Amino acid sequence: GLEKKGKDGGAPPAAPKSIYVPAAVVARYASSRRVSGVPAVDEAGNPVGVRVSGVSGSGLRDGDVVTMVEGTKVTTPDQAVMVIVGALASGKKVISGEVLRDGVRIPAAAEVPQQQPAPPPP
Repeated sequence: GLEKKGKDGGAPPAAPKSIYVPAAVVARYASSRRVSGVPAVDEAGNPVGVRVSGVSGSGLRDGDVVTMVEGTKVTTPDQAVMVIVGALASGKKVISGEVLRDGVRIPAAAEVPQQQPAPPPP
């Protein structure tokens, strides 16, 4: 028979090969303001990235650590935001990065939602 692994104990589900977050999902999370990040450190206390929460259902998991955004190592939420803002300003359509989950590095990409034109005034 097939053994079900997961919440009932046993091995955790395997980490995905990569994470891709579509624009619609990014827009929903950006507007919800529930997403937060805190600096994450390794056993020796060295900064390794930004631990995110409020992201479950996006492809990311609460507790994932964002280590890199657009090729830049990030160790604080402010730093991550600055890199993202810079990428948006340069017209990037997809922002790439790297996530650390359970000791596994996973490439990640988030599609940038296109700004909707403002509705005309009534």
